[in-house]
Amino acid sequence: MNRLTTSIVLAIALGSLVNISADELTADIAAIKEATATERPALIKEFRFELGNMGEEQRIRAMHKLREKMPELAQKIQSEEMELKINEIKNAEPAKRVELMNKFKLELAQMNEEERAETIAQMQKQMNKNQVKTAEQTQEQKRIQTKVQQQQMDQIQNMNKTEQMNQRQGADQFRQETIINSSQTQTQGFGKQ
Repeated sequence: MNRLTTSIVLAIALGSLVNISADELTADIAAIKEATATERPALIKEFRFELGNMGEEQRIRAMHKLREKMPELAQKIQSEEMELKINEIKNAEPAKRVELMNKFKLELAQMNEEERAETIAQMQKQMNKNQVKTAEQTQEQKRIQTKVQQQQMDQIQNMNKTEQMNQRQGADQFRQETIINSSQTQTQGFGKQ
């Protein structure tokens, strides 16, 4: 087993937070960076697991170190974490939402200025993305509602046309019967005079 796997197993067995040194963290990041395309996803998954088990301050230091060595991976991890946090805050009960926002604010306060600005920008981007998504869903709902209303109006018009046609046919039939009856009455009376 490598150091990363050993740390994970130890964290699970002890049920405690992972506490790895800066050297181990640097070595783990280097291993991810140097890994082949097939090895990298497993190493990233293990690293993310370690991040999840770290204390808040250590996680911030680890993300800072990762940002120095592999900015694109740090960005991806941070974006995914941000999306999860936003969804958790958005879907939480009001009292829990306040607690989650306060926890998030504490995390922001522990970050350096650059990381904080980046995190806030990501959060705004994510929230804007969610707003755009909601607006698109609302627009789609309106489009569907308009389409359904148009179909209902078309159905009503067709029913009215059918009803008018049936009324005309009934009126025409009544006229024909009246004409036939009156001509038969006139024909019968014509021969008797």
